[in-house]
Amino acid sequence: MITTKLKLILAVPMMLMAGVLFAQEYTIDGLCYSIIETDGMKSAQVEQHPGTLTGNINVPPTVNIGGADYTVTSIAHSAFYGDEFFSITLPNTIVTIGSEAFGDCRNLTSISLPSALKTIESGAFNGSALYDITIPRSVTSIDGNIVAGCEYLDNITVEPGNSVYDSRNNCNAVIQKDENTLIFGCKNTAIPSDVEHIGPYAFVNCKELTYITFPEGLSWIGYNAFYGCTGLISVNFPENLSDVGDEAFSGCTGLTSLYIPRSLSIGKYAFRGCGGLQSITVSPENRDYDSRNDCNAIIRTNNNTLILGCQNTVIPSDVTTIDRYAFEDCTGLTSIVIPDNVTTIRQNAFSGCTNLNYVSLPSGITSLSTSLFMGCENLTEVTIPNGVKTIAGTVFSGCSSLQTIVIPASVTKIQTGVFASCENLVSIIVESGNTNYDSRDNCNAVIETSTNTLVAGCKTTVIPADVTAIANSAFDGCKGLTSMTIPENVTIIGHSAFEDCENLTNIIIPNKVTEIGQSVFRNSGVTSLIIPESVTKVYQGSFEDCKFLTSVSWPSSLTEIPRECFARCSSLKSISIPEGVTSIAGYAFTSCTALASVELPSSLTSLGGYAFLRCDNLEKVTANMTTPPAINENTFPSRANATLYVPAGSIAAYQSAQYWNEFGLILEQVAYIPGDANGDGSITVADYIAIAHYIMGTPPANFNEQAADANGDGQINVADYIAVAHIIMNSNN
Repeated sequence: MITTKLKLILAVPMMLMAGVLFAQEYTIDGLCYSIIETDGMKSAQVEQHPGTLTGNINVPPTVNIGGADYTVTSIAHSAFYGDEFFSITLPNTIVTIGSEAFGDCRNLTSISLPSALKTIESGAFNGSALYDITIPRSVTSIDGNIVAGCEYLDNITVEPGNSVYDSRNNCNAVIQKDENTLIFGCKNTAIPSDVEHIGPYAFVNCKELTYITFPEGLSWIGYNAFYGCTGLISVNFPENLSDVGDEAFSGCTGLTSLYIPRSLSIGKYAFRGCGGLQSITVSPENRDYDSRNDCNAIIRTNNNTLILGCQNTVIPSDVTTIDRYAFEDCTGLTSIVIPDNVTTIRQNAFSGCTNLNYVSLPSGITSLSTSLFMGCENLTEVTIPNGVKTIAGTVFSGCSSLQTIVIPASVTKIQTGVFASCENLVSIIVESGNTNYDSRDNCNAVIETSTNTLVAGCKTTVIPADVTAIANSAFDGCKGLTSMTIPENVTIIGHSAFEDCENLTNIIIPNKVTEIGQSVFRNSGVTSLIIPESVTKVYQGSFEDCKFLTSVSWPSSLTEIPRECFARCSSLKSISIPEGVTSIAGYAFTSCTALASVELPSSLTSLGGYAFLRCDNLEKVTANMTTPPAINENTFPSRANATLYVPAGSIAAYQSAQYWNEFGLILEQVAYIPGDANGDGSITVADYIAIAHYIMGTPPANFNEQAADANGDGQINVADYIAVAHIIMNSNN
């Protein structure tokens, strides 16, 4: 069977004719194809497909489309990405395999590449489970590493007779002949002695690689060549090696020692995140770098910049700059004294130093750079020198042991998130005399004086009454915060202001607030929310991942519920959206797994795709719109199991509206009294009995489910039984 759909192809594999083609996509026997044109010849290309393919896959050499046969010549970008099949047979007509075509195919352990194959694009087999790969003699173009992250890959072979590539000396690598460049290898690679270059990404994320020997004639190592090779424990660079590219050994956490030879030029952050280093030495003959005074660091000689340190580094007194990422993820570093000649420490210089507990900052620095100590979870004390003017964003983010901080009078600029996830911070003091910031009334917070904006707080913060705004990320990750009183003068709550405040259960939004930022309460512990009528703007994801949220009051002043606003609020059982709301964006309530009842206002005109995706327990949707707005198949994916209540006289419109007509049951709304389960106009013992029968599975013929839901939570259960009992008792009194 063949199905078709329109598709706009904006990019085609490099062997195909360039340009924008309008084509159709055809599904034949579970695989998707498009017709492509190369040098005037039409053929078929295997395209991405919906869903996941399993089992054994067979790609035919030809497909019949519209009565004509087309040869299958190529596999498109990501065509089989993430599929779960165990084997695939490719026809010998295939000449091109696109980038990431078989990426992340975790069950694919072997593949026989077609004998006519010419081009393999980058990452074609990244992250697959291949044990071996053989490159056919026909291949003339390989776009870099095609097997990155293939942890089981043992053997790499190039068929004899290939004019462009070889795997000489059974080296378990692919080498480009004319330049003697190793294109990609694996954990068992032995680099031949005549190889002159190692290409970019050649061994990227080859975590099983433990040792590699570089030939004496090696000239350069490309960027990211050994990125993420966490198992690599030793490298010995030949003396005549001239270049190591940007981030070439970044993330090689297993390296313990490093020697920089006389001629080597080091690319940006070539050894970033090599946190296991214990010793670093530079050849005395190197003109660009040195390790003066046996400092166990690499220093750029011409400007006295320390570009790489380790756990045993002693920073020389004549160093003036510590470069970006210099000590990043150096988990063995416990303390560091930075000499007074240092005037610049660049961003992330000490980020991820999880055991760093003490640092002495020099008096000459004027700024603390972005994420400087981010993730230094054992840092208990730091003194910011008087003279510092700027504290950049997330400087101390994740310093979970930090308890006190003093902002000196010299500081003129503090960016957002400086204390994000500093969960044990209890004291924040701004020195008197600071003309830009204060901590008025001993509030344990930083407040921008001129705007009355709270910039950063902690779990003991008491927001002063004259504060008018809470800045972005002001309390982000403050896990010790359990409740917060926001003063009446606050009008803006910034992006992520209370994000990840997991234990914050109680918060009242005051009546002057006009703006609630993106992700402002994301993953907090709030259980109920009343958004006041003063609010005119709520951003995307404001309340997403609030897994304890059970009730929401949404104001009529807000006409749109934005994207992912309540995504993954897994305790939310019912929602009644007020009149005035005209739009519910895509994914607004996605994965609200407990949601059973939704009421939509008559003002609603737009309902986005995936708005109620994965709301699998949805039982009841009350649509008050007389004309059903357009929806798609993913707006209410579980609609077949839900009942739709529509206004009187509108049932025909909903029964003829696409996707609305797929609800399990469509009923017209009728006026009812909550608790009047039998619909006789009064609430008596008869209703009490009717609900009991419903719960036991034997509802009476005249049973009104809407009325029986006495507490309005979208479900009929013992709670409604009790509610009706209370109504009866109160009426008798």
